[in-house]
Amino acid sequence: MARWFLLGLFWLAACSSSSTNEGSGGSGGGSGSIADRCKDACADLVAAGCANNLTQEACMLTCQALTSAPECDQTGLAYFDCTKGKTASCNAAGDPEVTACATAYTAAIDCAANASPNPAIESACATYCDGVAAKGCEKSAPKSECNTNCRWAGATGIGCDSEWGNFLDCANSHALACVAGYAISALCGAEFKVYTKCMNSAGSG
Repeated sequence: MARWFLLGLFWLAACSSSSTNEGSGGSGGGSGSIADRCKDACADLVAAGCANNLTQEACMLTCQALTSAPECDQTGLAYFDCTKGKTASCNAAGDPEVTACATAYTAAIDCAANASPNPAIESACATYCDGVAAKGCEKSAPKSECNTNCRWAGATGIGCDSEWGNFLDCANSHALACVAGYAISALCGAEFKVYTKCMNSAGSG
């Protein structure tokens, strides 16, 4: 199941050209600008009050990124339509999610990741996710999901791709460990903090 972050944050800034597109109302209703629909979806996720303390600002980066390219508008809107009227809950990792919309979210995040590829991290992400899969920790994401999330975190245009690349370089230079069921790069906390600080700054800008 797609998660709203991996080891902390996987947020992307949206292209401003998509922020005024009109939503196509689905079975759950819902129309209006993508920005408005993101605000509503994020308010529900934040209201779940999960352990990892998702903020409205950080969520908006992720939410709008689901439609950050014209070819991703429909998959993003399909996710919004799915979540309309549903209650978010906290998963085992402490992240909010709408379980019934996992398939719609996966389709949206896959599109977003492929729409803004960053060739500089392709190899590093593959190595990192090979390591995560080989470690076999109970709660780690499957390799395909790990790779999508990794590529998304360092996609071009977010302004934090170099920070994410630095984290990957560190993670790929040290052994992973299973901590609370997840594969963790315990010696790369400083690099990850720099990345999350960058993303938090982008979210509050």
